[in-house]
Amino acid sequence: MIIKTQAKNGVITQAVKTYDELTAEEKKKLVFVSGTKKEFYENYIVNYNKKGDLLRVQCHESTSERTKEVNIKSAEIKATPNLGDFLDATYGHGETQEKARKKIAASAIKELLIENDSSIAEVSRTSDVSATTIYSAADKPVAKTSVAVIKAIATTINKTPGDVLNELIKLEKDMG
Repeated sequence: MIIKTQAKNGVITQAVKTYDELTAEEKKKLVFVSGTKKEFYENYIVNYNKKGDLLRVQCHESTSERTKEVNIKSAEIKATPNLGDFLDATYGHGETQEKARKKIAASAIKELLIENDSSIAEVSRTSDVSATTIYSAADKPVAKTSVAVIKAIATTINKTPGDVLNELIKLEKDMG
């Protein structure tokens, strides 16, 4: 238990506790956000008033696995084209139109992963490279793709980095 604040009379008014440290009364007062469960959180904040009455118990820090999972889903959602992107590509101007067209266009990395029954999310899960980094690399020419991204893809689809690079270059030439 980590004491965050304490009243002048010595009563702890705010503390950070793990699930095992919570009392039965605190566990009853604990409310999870829809779709979450206790395994998603490392610790919880417990609030009391000056008299020692329990006010609320809130989820505090997410586990590192959950944080990574949320970041992968967030990157997937940001990279997936939606109606707004198609409208921007058609009717937009300048930088907005260019960004929308890049988001809609297929890339060599995405095509290679589809051919090998994989995805950017899977590459991110099996490596230390974030999904955002891989999505960013997918928008650039193959020549500007980092070695870490190529190695992560190679590990995921069980090929050597050289083979992956050759296939990406070939796909990029075929695409235009």
